[in-house]
Amino acid sequence: MSTGAFDVSLSRAGTLHAQVVNVLGLKIAGGTFPSGATLPAEPVLCDALGVSRGALREAVKALAAKGMLEPRPRTGTAVVPRERWNLLDRDVLTWLAASDRDALIGHLTEMRRLVEPGSAALAAERATGAEAAELLSAYRTMAVAGETGTVDAYADADVRFHQVLSRISHNPMLAALSASWDVALHTSFETTSGAEGAIAASLPIHAGIAEAVAHRDADRAAVLALELVDASAANLSAVRRQEGTL
Repeated sequence: MSTGAFDVSLSRAGTLHAQVVNVLGLKIAGGTFPSGATLPAEPVLCDALGVSRGALREAVKALAAKGMLEPRPRTGTAVVPRERWNLLDRDVLTWLAASDRDALIGHLTEMRRLVEPGSAALAAERATGAEAAELLSAYRTMAVAGETGTVDAYADADVRFHQVLSRISHNPMLAALSASWDVALHTSFETTSGAEGAIAASLPIHAGIAEAVAHRDADRAAVLALELVDASAANLSAVRRQEGTL
């Protein structure tokens, strides 16, 4: 494979290992090295990156652990199909967000529709009084960020709200899932909160979920959680219309 499109520039930030992993991860996620392709030979990549074979091999090992690469004897290192990647790995999600933010948000939205209503219902059924109060506190942090903070600060608070909601469902798998997709959630919330009026419209829904959990109203918590996901999808469309890309 030619490296003509492989324009590489390692920064001085982070370790050399982290930089090489990041560059290769971005190129794989972005399609410079597509699924099923074989990476260029080691000497070619080492020359393009300006690193030793040892540094390159360590980076390949790291990406293989994330499910993105598969070293094969005598035939070289292959790019693994995307469905086999560890799509809950923070680095992988970061690279996917950089390569196609809207696609990542779309896939996340579909997953949230399936997961979050059930998670909210379980939280309403199982949360202790202290946990319900913690969720309400997370909502209040969102409200303050919405009034006085940046979109980034609001997205941070929104992620925190959803992580608390998942944790107080008392299902450890749901809690682990929410913790692992925080990068994707932040990407989604930061993007969709840019729609005109999005923050003001979402805050009452978050408040309603917190109140439903406090009152052990599982049905209402589920309905509002789904409403929140649908609002997020609508906000993404609104953002793209504002930008003239839809």
